[in-house]
Amino acid sequence: MRKAPMRSMTRSSPRCFFTAIAATQVAAAAISLYPFGNQQQQQTFNCYYATQSRYKSRLVSFQNTSRPRSFSSTRCRSSCTEGTCEQTQNERKMTKDALSIVTAAIAAVNPSKAVESHLSVSVSTLRLLDRSTEKTSTYNMENYDRIYIAAFGKAAASMALATARIISSFLVDNTNNLSINKKMSGKVITKDDHASQEDIKELEKLNIYLHFASHPVPDERSIQHSRELITDLQSFDEKTLVINCISGGGSALFCTPMAPLNLSDISTFNQCLLASGMPIHEMNVLRKKVEVGKGGGLVEIAHPATCITMVLSDVIGDPLDLIASGPSVRDTSTYEEARALVEKYHLGKDGKYELPNKVLELLEVNKNYLDDEVSKPEVDDIFEKSTTVLVGNNGLAVSSAAQYAKQLGYNPVVLGTTIEGEALHIANMYVSMAQEIQLQRTNPSLSKFPIVPLPAALISGGETTVTLSNNHGKGGRNQEIGLAAGLKMRSSKLRDIVIASVGTDGTDGPTDAAGAIVDGGTIDRLERGNNGSYSGEKALRNHDAYNFFKSPSMDESLVYTGATGTNVADVCVILIQ
Repeated sequence: MRKAPMRSMTRSSPRCFFTAIAATQVAAAAISLYPFGNQQQQQTFNCYYATQSRYKSRLVSFQNTSRPRSFSSTRCRSSCTEGTCEQTQNERKMTKDALSIVTAAIAAVNPSKAVESHLSVSVSTLRLLDRSTEKTSTYNMENYDRIYIAAFGKAAASMALATARIISSFLVDNTNNLSINKKMSGKVITKDDHASQEDIKELEKLNIYLHFASHPVPDERSIQHSRELITDLQSFDEKTLVINCISGGGSALFCTPMAPLNLSDISTFNQCLLASGMPIHEMNVLRKKVEVGKGGGLVEIAHPATCITMVLSDVIGDPLDLIASGPSVRDTSTYEEARALVEKYHLGKDGKYELPNKVLELLEVNKNYLDDEVSKPEVDDIFEKSTTVLVGNNGLAVSSAAQYAKQLGYNPVVLGTTIEGEALHIANMYVSMAQEIQLQRTNPSLSKFPIVPLPAALISGGETTVTLSNNHGKGGRNQEIGLAAGLKMRSSKLRDIVIASVGTDGTDGPTDAAGAIVDGGTIDRLERGNNGSYSGEKALRNHDAYNFFKSPSMDESLVYTGATGTNVADVCVILIQ
């Protein structure tokens, strides 16, 4: 086990609207789960059909919490003087289709459904299904005096509420009118605006309290609420059942810095990791070495309570020890590995992304002090009472997207769910693949071995990275994919190809957009719309996709969903005619 002093925490310390009939084609589940306002729908519908010249690219609303947006006539006017960069008839339809496909992908990974398909209760037996092994773990509810729900991440509210409803159904039926509040309690930590007032009120009725905190960089609230959660867990005994609901974003939201680190150290630490372009799975190796609750720390703190953990994955390959930095999974990585990552990504002293001194000192001191802890038998005993299962992932979203694309008449191909690398390079690869497939129409003599017949839909999932320059603009990895792809299609004179790249949580970088959707004329339309004052090439160099797409005269390429309540990394849809 880790030495107690090193495990102690320091004491210092939209717009969402519907834009076309596309989303009415999406599975009914998506619409019934996430209603949208008729006024908003009709307003944007009229804008599109009144002009027949501009498709306002927006995704169906996933929460009916944003204000309707009014449109001026200038937003619907063409910005192209010659018409060569206007969307073709195919592109207008493909834009609608791409947004519908993305909507279906997000609806498929609804966190409530994910929990309900894995956790159930009958009579006095709680069952937890692990679909990876088809094994079901069972728990006799009569053996526990208390049930505690701990949830953190972007999907925490929905997961906790689904769990609480399942448990409360048992308590009402089996405790002879015993108050639920005496048996069940809990705490939820989620990102700002990632829970509705209705969810908050229902959780409170079930004695579960929700708190907001910052993501991707933690703030004082993250530390305060995480400390309160740890205090609760430390009070439990063997008669307590702890049910953890963990989703992407949990690393920042469940923030538990080791002494002597404080909020400033952890915030700078996370900013350096993000700026370095390090993949999320490597970030989480480092995070586990500087925080108490990560790398199995949650289970260690709750011991001797029994722990059940349900995980909604946002990490490529679904490694349970890395999602949210593996709070319920024993850490098998070493401080030596962490130090190697510091060197690899220039995070050391005088490096380009230099970490705070206290973080570097902690990693160095613990390198020889704690690496032998992972092999101690008492650690095995603690995790004997802990079960962790995956309840949802990017693969489910991508598979659902492909199925819906097929329903729309496309021939789908799944490129994979482990796509990673620089967003710029991935975007260029996508366009090159689309160009090769389109040769069937544009130059059949060169298309000898096409991977899929037209019309085609390439679907992929994963999480790319953007390595930031010192003076960078505003955007996210999905917007950068859109900008780079749009530039590549323009330079290659490609039309009738539409690319949509979206974060399933509804947030792409530090922006209010979920991603972007582009075609071969997008860049020209936007540059003419801003009178040539800002080029797409310059925006890409500055990593400033958001400000480029959000042109003063039109805003046609950013995709808005609002907080979707889920988070399984990104989905990219490439449609080719």
